Amino acid sequence: MPKKANQAKEKLETLAEHLRRGWKKLHPVKDELLEKVREAVRKQWDQEQSAKREKTKSRTKRKSKDQGHDYFY
Repeated sequence: MPKKANQAKEKLETLAEHLRRGWKKLHPVKDELLEKVREAVRKQWDQEQSAKREKTKSRTKRKSKDQGHDYFY
């Protein structure tokens, strides 16, 4: 029984690969679309990094005030 299951799995994986190749050939990804996706990812990354920096700044500021270093702010 396990042998049949493995063979079936291999056949499904082969079929999936053929389908992916066919889809890629019929519907190629355009460079313009890739650039739009890259830009969206860049913007999201920048927003996340900015939020992290702000969070770190506020923690440092709060920590300094807690230690009595109000004169820095």
